[in-house]
Amino acid sequence: MFYSILHRGGLEHNRSNKTLSTNGSFSYSSSLSSSSLVLLLLLSVIVVVSSFMVTECSASLPIPFYTAILDPENYHERIRVNEYDSTKPFYQWWYFWLRDEQLNRHYAFTYALSLCKGRTSNENECKYDGFFVLFAVVDHSTRTSFQKVERFPYSSLHTVNDGSHFHLQVFNPSNSSEMLYELKPLKDGQYQIFGNMRKNSPNLFFTDKIDNSLNVNWNLTIDRIYGYYGQKSFEMPDEKFRGIIMWNTYSHDSLVNGILNYQSNSISNTIIQPIHDRRWRFYCDMNFGQFLPLAPDNDFGDRKYAWGWYYANIPSNNIENELSVIAGTGRTYAMFPLGTMDARFADIRLNKTHHIELTQLIVYGETFYYTNDGKVLTFDVHRSNWTTITDTFGSAEIPLKQTCVMETEHYLVVIDFESKFTDYNRLLFPLKDQLFSDFEGLGVKASLSITYKPTKQAIVNNVDVTSTSGLEFGYGVNTKLPTTTRPRMN
Repeated sequence: MFYSILHRGGLEHNRSNKTLSTNGSFSYSSSLSSSSLVLLLLLSVIVVVSSFMVTECSASLPIPFYTAILDPENYHERIRVNEYDSTKPFYQWWYFWLRDEQLNRHYAFTYALSLCKGRTSNENECKYDGFFVLFAVVDHSTRTSFQKVERFPYSSLHTVNDGSHFHLQVFNPSNSSEMLYELKPLKDGQYQIFGNMRKNSPNLFFTDKIDNSLNVNWNLTIDRIYGYYGQKSFEMPDEKFRGIIMWNTYSHDSLVNGILNYQSNSISNTIIQPIHDRRWRFYCDMNFGQFLPLAPDNDFGDRKYAWGWYYANIPSNNIENELSVIAGTGRTYAMFPLGTMDARFADIRLNKTHHIELTQLIVYGETFYYTNDGKVLTFDVHRSNWTTITDTFGSAEIPLKQTCVMETEHYLVVIDFESKFTDYNRLLFPLKDQLFSDFEGLGVKASLSITYKPTKQAIVNNVDVTSTSGLEFGYGVNTKLPTTTRPRMN
């Protein structure tokens, strides 16, 4: 059996990049695999039948033919634009997060494509079309946060066909020989990002809590410790039908080395030089699709239709003992025949050889699950201490306290976050004519507990993971482009 025995506080797993299947075998699945087709048909039959039935309660059901991937190969992070309907909008972004545990400083980068129509670009068709690059800072040592975003025409993006699947370069629209940004896979599990965000950039999209005098340069090499892709089985249904947001945490815990340098009229020259030690860690993920989370009738401001992102890490000098937890949730209205869908994914790495993975999908009140540990008993996020933030983007409600609870047959995992409104940057994800608000808190007050239930062993007992934590709450709310100002709380 691929997942066979409990041993020293975790489920053993093989480190191969092959697809993991629920029956314990290896497989390589194409986007039109028979397992995806069968999964789609079975889920469709169940939800259609369920839509005509009223039951007081229903038991959870395992997802049939489910596959997930540990440490996915570069192919799974590939550029997806040609795989989706060219008559509809399309987006894909690669997100990166550099953190300094010692100073609780955090730096975020995104390389993001957003098209009015897939495979074409016409800025007259919608407001927000092109390629976007973000640099954001949350520095708890100085109690500052800010962000700057540049926007480029789609024609400035160059895809390098070198077999690495997502080698991207962005060139200066005014000087086609000047490369400003690059995302370059070096091999499976190793990546390089380069950036030159210019002072007084003519390609400025917006700044927040900083001005356009910000100049940033980076050249960072990332070496994966752990990665996970839990949505492989949903690729084909997503491509052929709705185009709901997909998520790939292909390197959610990584080593990093290189250099980051930034300064502005108000910030002195700051040089960051991460190296391979436990002080520095790096996170990578990727999203793609045609629709962001929507409420029925596209009702902006309905906070029930949101995504959540939850991360905790306990670094180790010996990466064989590294612990990393990544979880994500999302609720959207997917129209007929699926209606409202609620999906949740998690990868919990106890060390290099033991992990727990969870998937939960709720459709028409029916709960489907996948785990390598028997059964998903609980996968919930409790949100409270709601507050209204008003800034130059507009007003929005966010929960300052979030608790993510995951329970399987043998394990109970709890991440508890208590944030302040000053912990956040409001990241904007443009799609067509709208701006999706993602409230990202990095380095917020957080604790982690992991219990092995059969013996009640506390593998991690309420450990403070503040300087290595991250969370998000993103939803569709009326948003406008900002001017430089500080947020205030109502």
